[in-house]
Amino acid sequence: MLEAAVKPNRRKTEVTAQQVLTQILTLEPPDPAAVLLGALDVGTSEVRG
Repeated sequence: MLEAAVKPNRRKTEVTAQQVLTQILTLEPPDPAAVLLGALDVGTSEVRG
């Protein structure tokens, strides 16, 4: 998942919080993060904009 959020930089790999959140919002159950967001009633499509 994080590999898709990676932004190459000169000497290191930089991953922003927004990139990680975007990837988490694409997950679906039975992924634990997706289950948690569902339990918290987070509208992932609304958050993604």
